Amino acid sequence: MTQNSVLAPLREGSNTPNGLNCGIITGIFRTVKTGNAFIFYEDIGSPTGDLATNLFEFCRQISEVTYKCLVFHLKRGDFENWIRNIIGDVVSGESNMQIQE
Repeated sequence: MTQNSVLAPLREGSNTPNGLNCGIITGIFRTVKTGNAFIFYEDIGSPTGDLATNLFEFCRQISEVTYKCLVFHLKRGDFENWIRNIIGDVVSGESNMQIQE
């Protein structure tokens, strides 16, 4: 399943059966420019070489990076900040913060 196959049925300005605005959904699942990508690190100055430019890639990378990388970013609040500030999904950003606690 690809990002495009999931988003294809959504039309700008329409609503899903449960009332969610499709424009908001497609915005959250968009691909950002490389300059706004999430870059994974194991420590300051130690990038893993992995990055994510959308939530699909982000989720895939989360399952593949090292434990050390996860702990590094969770302690700093990097995941929720990227999701909230770059992707624009406040709800998921706050949910991730609860996972950290």
